[in-house]
Amino acid sequence: MKCVAALVLIVVGLVLVLALAGGSRKEESAAPSVGAPAEKAEAERRADGQKKPSLLPEYQNPIKAPVSYLHVVTVRAPRHARKTLALSELSGQIKQFQAFEGHYPESLKELQEWRGAELPELSRGFQYKYDPKTGSLEVVEVPQE
Repeated sequence: MKCVAALVLIVVGLVLVLALAGGSRKEESAAPSVGAPAEKAEAERRADGQKKPSLLPEYQNPIKAPVSYLHVVTVRAPRHARKTLALSELSGQIKQFQAFEGHYPESLKELQEWRGAELPELSRGFQYKYDPKTGSLEVVEVPQE
């Protein structure tokens, strides 16, 4: 119960921080002063719909730090853990297969039949890349179309 209350407080705090940070922007005047090249360039950029270039990359922006942290903790870390565990488990079983059979499996399907179980499922957007000549296994990102 305490964990749920703490989580609710964190989420409410994040919402407040983001709301206050988003609402504190100053309105910029539409008419730039004449003769200032930087202001003219800014006015042209606004007219074209371009955003003002950020000085910090998104992951280093202190205003977005809580959101970036939550993304890493809830999305990227579990994805990395699943990938690492699957690679570790399958690499060990490829070595066992080679020790028992005298050669590496011709495919992951052959390894799957030998293990008697399905291969560990990867996160969306990733797939296994196996080289039967060397027995090396990698997890690679599937190109998005």
